[in-house]
Amino acid sequence: MKRNKIKDGRVKGFMVLLMIMFLSFILYSCSSVKHTVKPQYKKEKIILDDTVRLKLEFIPEEELVRKFGRKNNPFISPVSFLKSNRLMVFKLEIMNKGYSDSVISLNKIELQFGGINARPYNRFQLANFWEPRLERQPEYKKWSMSILKNVINKNVFDNHNVIQKGINSEGYVVFKGPFPDYGRAVIFIPIFDGSGRMLKRYEVDFEF
Repeated sequence: MKRNKIKDGRVKGFMVLLMIMFLSFILYSCSSVKHTVKPQYKKEKIILDDTVRLKLEFIPEEELVRKFGRKNNPFISPVSFLKSNRLMVFKLEIMNKGYSDSVISLNKIELQFGGINARPYNRFQLANFWEPRLERQPEYKKWSMSILKNVINKNVFDNHNVIQKGINSEGYVVFKGPFPDYGRAVIFIPIFDGSGRMLKRYEVDFEF
């Protein structure tokens, strides 16, 4: 009898050991899977000199969805078979550290990526880009053009920014084009004085 109990105890101990090993294997496998998922990171570049502090950050679509949702979100690429309708969004922050006013014109900023040269959409252009889609595509029948315009006007960088000393200006810069998924992208941001003379042209590069 005692021998059987000892034997049963050993079997139970062995089964418990197997269970622990099995659970450890599952936990290890899950942790390994987590490490293979695309990492969550922010692509951002900061430039500091005597006249400006410039920060440019690429905003991935998943972050735009978290912030604005999927409905009435003008910053995520529309449903389309055309790769040319892809949107790329950057957040530009700039502080004037100089002694006189600095000027940034949105239409002077340029993106070069995969052999494509693109200028950012201003608020009017981005709203016009979406308006026919809301009118014609069934995917957007529950979207509101007035809400869309409100989101655009609150977040997209101004067309013409006069930045006084010590003042920070920020907003989204939105490009559209047949951009590739990978490669080196370069954004050129010129700074002007009040008379329209270029003071400096900043070059910010990103690897995707």
